[in-house]
Amino acid sequence: MAYTTEYFTSEQFSQVFKGKVNKICSATARAPKPTFASRCESQLVMTSDEVRRLLSHAPSKQCSLDPVPTWLLKALTYTVPDVIARLINASLQSGIFLSSQQHTLVKPVLKRQQMDPSNYRPISNLSFLSKLLERTVACRLTEYFEYNNLMPVKIYLPSPPFN
Repeated sequence: MAYTTEYFTSEQFSQVFKGKVNKICSATARAPKPTFASRCESQLVMTSDEVRRLLSHAPSKQCSLDPVPTWLLKALTYTVPDVIARLINASLQSGIFLSSQQHTLVKPVLKRQQMDPSNYRPISNLSFLSKLLERTVACRLTEYFEYNNLMPVKIYLPSPPFN
């Protein structure tokens, strides 16, 4: 859909994003439901110390979906990590993500300086707990891939000689 005017309506803007979402939904509609194979529980368990380390390295950014400011969570280093570790472990062991954490705020950001709705990209703001779980899963997945030699091998090519 081409836009010839310098301005576009909110309906046109909305249609572009709805089209993107519909395209993703139709592309994944026939995907099989995930199956969970047996796994080693000791590899999945998140410790309070790991949560403390994540909290200490996490930026203090927050999302309006967060019920508690991030700076406060980070300040409560003796009580909060135990609770967060239990939440993350329950999610990893059950394969279920809390429905309260399945929300995101999507903001459109202009990626090219042309006033066309298709030049906007959606930026998702997740809750702090969602980000912690995401980091945990990414770390566990990377460890699993590396342990089982499933990561692609980096090939270093020699640099061409300078003339």
